[in-house]
Amino acid sequence: TPTRSPTGIPTNDDHTTTINPSDERTQFPVDSHDSPDDEGPTEPTNSDEFLADLLLALRLEPSYLETLPQDSYMGKALEWMLREDQQYYPIGRTMPKILLERFLLAAMYFATGGPTWQYEWEDQRSTLSVNFLKNTSVCEWIGDDYMDDQGVFCDENNSRVTEIHVQHCMEADSFPPEIAFLPDLQQLNWCNNKIAGTLPTILGSMSSLTSLNLCLNQINGTLPTELGNLSNLRSINIGVNLLTGSLPTEFGKLENLAWLELYTNDLSGVIPTAIGNMTSLREMSFSENFRLSGSIPSQIGLLTNLEQFNCQQCNLSGTIPSEIGLLSSSLESVAVSKNAGLSGSIPTEMGLLPLEQLYLSFTNITGPVPTELGNITSLGYVDLQETLLTGTVPSEVCALRNSSLNRLIVDCIPKPDTNLTEIECLVPDCCTECH
Repeated sequence: TPTRSPTGIPTNDDHTTTINPSDERTQFPVDSHDSPDDEGPTEPTNSDEFLADLLLALRLEPSYLETLPQDSYMGKALEWMLREDQQYYPIGRTMPKILLERFLLAAMYFATGGPTWQYEWEDQRSTLSVNFLKNTSVCEWIGDDYMDDQGVFCDENNSRVTEIHVQHCMEADSFPPEIAFLPDLQQLNWCNNKIAGTLPTILGSMSSLTSLNLCLNQINGTLPTELGNLSNLRSINIGVNLLTGSLPTEFGKLENLAWLELYTNDLSGVIPTAIGNMTSLREMSFSENFRLSGSIPSQIGLLTNLEQFNCQQCNLSGTIPSEIGLLSSSLESVAVSKNAGLSGSIPTEMGLLPLEQLYLSFTNITGPVPTELGNITSLGYVDLQETLLTGTVPSEVCALRNSSLNRLIVDCIPKPDTNLTEIECLVPDCCTECH
């Protein structure tokens, strides 16, 4: 089982074939235009000096190489730099940061099957795979033509790597932690790949990160509490994975986070009250976490920028807090359908919201449909089927059918045993779909 050095870069306790600095196969020539009389920095003249510079840039001890298998992805990255890349980028003439970035990107490439990256709609190796590890600036390691939004992207001076976007082609049994050592990385987009394993805690050290998109992978385990340290983070999307455990209360420290997307996982526990501190949140989605339980915290009323709250097909209980009405300038969509434990009445305070969509179906919500919903002139879609609501749809709500309201779904089909309906639609064409 691989172990990790103090820096987090993996080592291996098995004394298999390793990188040997003195192996003559790793020697490389010095460019012919150099001479002892040249002024300025000199190139290393053998692999010993090359590796010394590399280890210095990576802040690793020389002993790291003694147990590094040559066929590991880290070993392959070193081999590439020793045998190919070094003759175009003499180490003595580059900044350590540039060297570090090239090595870490090469490690990412080999760790995720880079040589065989292929998009599912193509019958050959992707152009992104071909363009990676070219003897050019890493800022040119991008796809061609319609895939030019995939690859490595740098700042306007091409002096530092700020974004990595690789989708639809990566495959790895574990999450390569080395990506966390890219000091200036702001956006990491590995959505829609086949990356498995747990999220390494070292991700919490990526202080420049603003966007983390790992949706549609096979990531398991718990959410690292260390992610709460990423004060610059604006977006997290780890939807459609295999995450377990509870939502860390440490996420409450993410005051700049605007998008939190954790839908379709296996999260459990409750929605922590600490979300009330995440005052920049605009979208929050926990849908299809069937074991996520407890009530909707009243602290949701503190999220004055929240536009969408999506928690369908969970295991919520309790009532919809009246504090939701405090979001009168922002909240456009509430979706909490298929939470059988959700009960109580629809808060009249919801009539203060700029709602466009309201999904309350398949819950145990009771009472009448509030007339206050008729005040929401932006309301376009309301689904109230399979609830315990009773009474008549207010004429104020039906009046919205002349403007914004396109769909109103309620339980208005008479029951066979009593010939009575739970909800009556007295205004013609008010209810668009009866159940």
